[in-house]
Amino acid sequence: MNHTHVECPNCHHKFDANSNEQKSQAQNKNSHVTEMMGGEPVVFLAKPALVAFIPRFAAAILFTFLCIKFLQAFELEAIIPVQYLAAVICGLILLNIFYERFSSEYKLTTQRLFIKQGLFSVHYDELELFRVKDVKFNQTLTQRPFGVGNITIYSTDESTPELEVANVARPFELKEKIRKINRVSRKEENITTTEFIQS
Repeated sequence: MNHTHVECPNCHHKFDANSNEQKSQAQNKNSHVTEMMGGEPVVFLAKPALVAFIPRFAAAILFTFLCIKFLQAFELEAIIPVQYLAAVICGLILLNIFYERFSSEYKLTTQRLFIKQGLFSVHYDELELFRVKDVKFNQTLTQRPFGVGNITIYSTDESTPELEVANVARPFELKEKIRKINRVSRKEENITTTEFIQS
């Protein structure tokens, strides 16, 4: 039986990926390993952070307020009741936030990145991390105060040349995890290349 040893990028603990006993020991030893995915420990699990949607919700409230003032200024409340207008606008925004929050999930294992999209019809993107050639991190003006950001991953995989992890908390931590796992994976796959991940 072939033994494939995997190193956790967080604590550098090595275990046999084919051994259920060692997988269990690794999970018990490392609190950051929350579950297994395809026989690999999940070292980062996230959904879009709720705080990332605060600016959008605040904008919806401001827009609703302006609409109400417009109706009142032209005495149109009898045609369009302000309470119905407010309920509809806020309801649509909350529905959109709910969908974006719960339709996306990001899982990083010691070998791959999985991105799930959709609530009813689910689509998975999967990327072997040794194929990663660059990782970029960016924060918008509204994301920065809340500590969330976007990670864009460029790879040599023709089916997924570019993936985005959007509105995730601790984005720099995720970027560094991908960077470390990429280096370990390249060594294990005996890949030599002049390309590198920018710091």
